[in-house]
Amino acid sequence: MRLRDILEENVPLDYYLSQEFVDKIVIKRKIGSITGELGYIEKGTGQHQSSTIYDWNYLARTIQAGDYKAPLKIICTPRQGAGIIKIDDEWYSVRKLTTLECWRLQGFTDEDYFKADSLLSKTKS
Repeated sequence: MRLRDILEENVPLDYYLSQEFVDKIVIKRKIGSITGELGYIEKGTGQHQSSTIYDWNYLARTIQAGDYKAPLKIICTPRQGAGIIKIDDEWYSVRKLTTLECWRLQGFTDEDYFKADSLLSKTKS
C-alpha cells in the first residue's frame, strides 16, 4: 500500500507544518529505499522516526508507538498547505497524518473509524 492510497483529499490546514518547521528539514534521500524517506526535521537530536519525512508516492511504513507530540509526517504533492519545500525542482507541502489516515494505515475501514469516533463522541458528552 502506498501512502497516497490512504490519504484524505481535503485536510484542514492545521495538519500542515508551518514554514518555520519546514525550513528545518534536512533533505537526505535514501537511494533505493522502498519507504521513500526524504529527510528529517532537525531538532538538534539527530534523526528519529517521529521527525522523518516520507514521500507520499512510496510504500506506507508501520506507525511506531509514540505520543501525540510526534505524529508521522508525510510529503504531499502538489503544494497544498502552509509550509512548502522545493525538492528536485518540485514544490511540496509537509503535513501530519489525520486520525482517519492512521486507521487506514492499520488496515481498518472508514466505517470502523466512524463507528469508533461516534462512540467516543457520545462518551465525551
